[in-house]
Amino acid sequence: MAQNNKIVTIHQPQYIPYLGFFNKVLKSDIFIVLDDVSINKGGFTNRNRIKTLNGPIWITIPLVRNNKIIKNIKIQNTFWIKKHLKSLHYNYSNASFFDVIMPSFKQVLLSKPWDSLVELNMSLLNYLLGLLDIEVEISFSSRFDKSSKGSQKLVDLVNCVGGSRYLAGPGSKDYLDESTFRASSIEVIQQNFLDKPYEQMYGSYESNLSILDSLFNVGPDGVKKLIK
Repeated sequence: MAQNNKIVTIHQPQYIPYLGFFNKVLKSDIFIVLDDVSINKGGFTNRNRIKTLNGPIWITIPLVRNNKIIKNIKIQNTFWIKKHLKSLHYNYSNASFFDVIMPSFKQVLLSKPWDSLVELNMSLLNYLLGLLDIEVEISFSSRFDKSSKGSQKLVDLVNCVGGSRYLAGPGSKDYLDESTFRASSIEVIQQNFLDKPYEQMYGSYESNLSILDSLFNVGPDGVKKLIK
């Protein structure tokens, strides 16, 4: 495929991600969902943090542990949905935009008995992108069936969609081999997202929480300013 001047970002599908994730997607023309790799143990693919009176806590989706490849991972049961909704209601019901956001978020969670982790995460992501008026072309790494690893896999995926620039996230300098990108004439751009404190409940500001925290506290218009 001939290269264009489009910016490509590649990321594993996360559960209700933090603001930096949305900044990365906002700055990209094409978002490739990295779904044909092993899940990051201790990562954010099936969990995220919310804020409580006693500090941040994790809300986690229980998984069937017989498969490590993200696209094949199944959700263990549906009991977690009630637990997550209860936690959100208990900790955010007095937030300024809780009544604006919660009904539609709840509707997505209750729309079906979720079995596939990727399907759930992408349904929630599409819902959140819609709230924030973010339009981006979305594809999946599994569609291209590339068996390469590491930086070469990222290069191969960027080439598959005809991109010429790759937007790398924070910490990528620790593992990214930029010479591999240069060999394919792909420019690596480092994400420059700066966390901006916003009004939160429960004391001092806590960074890197799920986007739900900011949506409940400052609403979609406020979040749009935070992710620019």
